[in-house]
Amino acid sequence: AENESADKCPVDHKNMTKDEIKKKMYDVYGQEIDPRNRMPVHGNELPSPGQTQRLSVERAQSTIPKSGSDGTWTYPSPQQFFNALNRKGKASDVEEDDMETVVQIHNKMNEKTWKEVLKWESYRHCECEDIKLKKFVGRPSDLSPTARMNTWMGRDPPFDRHDWTVDRCGKDVRYVIDYYYKDVQEDAGKDAERIHIHVRPALDSLESAYDRFMMKVSKPPWAGSSSSSRDGEHRYSNFVT
Repeated sequence: AENESADKCPVDHKNMTKDEIKKKMYDVYGQEIDPRNRMPVHGNELPSPGQTQRLSVERAQSTIPKSGSDGTWTYPSPQQFFNALNRKGKASDVEEDDMETVVQIHNKMNEKTWKEVLKWESYRHCECEDIKLKKFVGRPSDLSPTARMNTWMGRDPPFDRHDWTVDRCGKDVRYVIDYYYKDVQEDAGKDAERIHIHVRPALDSLESAYDRFMMKVSKPPWAGSSSSSRDGEHRYSNFVT
């Protein structure tokens, strides 16, 4: 989604007032920015230096409810995504011709992630019917304890990590998400379907720790058998972040 290019969140969201959130802010280039994540409200849609062809600036609307609004989060356009890759020095990994497909996979991956978050929320906290996503931060360089344990056991590390903060009827709840590639032989050529998504509440509170313990004990039909974990990983992953 549109603010995933940030490696860390520089804003103290907990201490921001509603007036501060509603007040318009601008960066040094005069672009309006979202005070919740310090990212441009309207991302850069100009071609990157050296770009050889025009990329679409059309943006798709997600199904993920956005906290603080009645709408949903908006995904970046292929041009915005390509510009973000250039900023992070990763544009050499993709071809301009592939950007439409890359963005589609990115969007599908986020939609699947949200569905996994909702499984946890509906199973343990069904009293809140208005779950929304408040913010999310990309942390590709920070291994979670579970991911680190996997590497000690000889597994490949995740190719990405996100921390998503959910607005649970006014309460902030952080989720840790690790993204892994499946073996090529297992699901060759299925793009987003080749990605394992391991979602769980961060151990930021006793409540989240209890949720993970109860998920391990009660074993709902989807736990350990869907995108929420990899084979064998669910044996211990509910007990570490």
